[in-house]
Amino acid sequence: MSTSTREPAGRLAALLAACALPFFARAEPAAPASPVCAGVAFTGAPLGLSAVERRLVCGDPDSEAWKVIPRAQAQGYLKAFYQQRGYHHPAFTVKGGVLVANSGERTEIRRLLGENLPAGVDLSKRRRVVGAPLTPAMLDKVKRDLGEELQHLGYPCPEVRMSADASSGVVVARFSGGETYLAHPIEEPSIPGIDPGIFRRFEAFRRDRPLDSRLLSLTSNRVVSEALFLNSSYDVSCGSDGVRIVHRAAAAPPRLIRIGVGVDTEGFARVRARWNHSRIGWRASSAEATLFGSKREQSFNTFMRYYLRPSSRLHLIPQAVAARADDPRFETVAAQLSLSPAFTWDDQTAHLEVRAGPALEYADTRRGVGPQDSYFQSFNIHVDLTSHMFEYYLREPREGFRAELDTASRVSKLSSSLTAHRVRVGTEKLWNLGAYEPPLVILGARGWAGTTFVGDRETALRELPVPMRFFIGGNADFRGVGPGELGDENGFLSGVYQGFELRAGDLLPLKIQPLVFFDAAMAGHSSLHLEPDVYYAPGFGARWATFIGAFRVTFARSLIWRRDPATLPGRRHWQFFFSYGREF
Repeated sequence: MSTSTREPAGRLAALLAACALPFFARAEPAAPASPVCAGVAFTGAPLGLSAVERRLVCGDPDSEAWKVIPRAQAQGYLKAFYQQRGYHHPAFTVKGGVLVANSGERTEIRRLLGENLPAGVDLSKRRRVVGAPLTPAMLDKVKRDLGEELQHLGYPCPEVRMSADASSGVVVARFSGGETYLAHPIEEPSIPGIDPGIFRRFEAFRRDRPLDSRLLSLTSNRVVSEALFLNSSYDVSCGSDGVRIVHRAAAAPPRLIRIGVGVDTEGFARVRARWNHSRIGWRASSAEATLFGSKREQSFNTFMRYYLRPSSRLHLIPQAVAARADDPRFETVAAQLSLSPAFTWDDQTAHLEVRAGPALEYADTRRGVGPQDSYFQSFNIHVDLTSHMFEYYLREPREGFRAELDTASRVSKLSSSLTAHRVRVGTEKLWNLGAYEPPLVILGARGWAGTTFVGDRETALRELPVPMRFFIGGNADFRGVGPGELGDENGFLSGVYQGFELRAGDLLPLKIQPLVFFDAAMAGHSSLHLEPDVYYAPGFGARWATFIGAFRVTFARSLIWRRDPATLPGRRHWQFFFSYGREF
């Protein structure tokens, strides 16, 4: 009974308090207006006018025509300036002869929709659009980015129309559609003394496939990287008569010298000087000489690409190499003379290069296990398959793959006292997880497997040169130890390595990208045989992308899974690595 009487009493007290509140409550003062100039003031979010915008709103005392701005004209300018910053519902009042502008709430993009887009275009994968202020600049960026993506799919001049609803925050991108175009015909530049067919051997695309603007850029990069021309570009224009593709190239002196510098904790300072002589003869053959130096390695490498026909990808590579290596396990001096027929091939997705030929080699082991003052003949094969996206994003790795096959053979009856065949397969693959743009997370996997076939293992250990063995360790593969420090001075005759790296994409300020990784390796002292122990190294680090190159720092913990009871416990330690100019 008491409960039912107290409940109505409580309601009555609450009603009386609500009625009396307006008489006793103290009103919050309105935010004071911030004067901008005589006759104009702001409330709400600060507009931050530029010097030019301020003159349009407040007038210019130095200009007779713009000294006094009518109030209606100033209000129109302010409304446009608010919209440029994402404030689409400003309010204007006049108080005491002063125009007071209130920004209102900022409009954000809440949904991004696409209409008539071809298969494979997903606007939901575009980061930093939804949630961003709805501004003309953001609409232009979405239109530009979508246009570039359509150009990758064979639409050279896509027409995209943007619309936005300032009330709901919905943005719609409409593609007018059309047919895809092939990368043909192409108007090649006319260079005196040079057959225009030479550009066919650099093409990273097929002319009977839809046009991809990235592959045109990749082709231009190849032309410039071989120092054939100072610059190269493809101009694509659309008209009533169809699509026109014009290749433009600017000639420069055929000789070029380039110098590059890098730093890492394995070789300390690294310096590379490269001399190129391009456009040799009407078939535009090329020659190159490279001098490299670091604390661990010094080398001189010179070779020539002699093309048999201007548009042919078949060519000869005569090469001479001299090198000195000073690693923890060995110190060697080596030289090689070789002549290799080679050819390249491209389709719409990948580039293939194959070269094979005999070589005369010299090896001298100054420290460690190996031959001294030895001359021998060998036959070497190199196969390289690289996806175009791996090559295109080489400076900012994010997707694609690369696979390599290398073999080296020497026979005892051909100026050699030892028969041995070394085979190594290496791979690298990158994934842009989720296919976001810009990338959110990048997963990388790299690895290799190899073995050296020999008849007599004991003889092989004494006479096999260092390049025909496997020395594991360092930033190139197993990051848990220093360069070649896994195992002993004999190295290995078989080995397997696999590494995974998960790296943040464009997430943090200053383009800093944290990463974690896991490396694992197995090895054996016999052909086609791996010992049971597994070496592994979890680690972490960071990559910092700058306009002068990438900096990388990693810390790895060296561990061992002892599956062989006779194996002694390894020394657990942290391995530090720093580099400038090197990637995963």
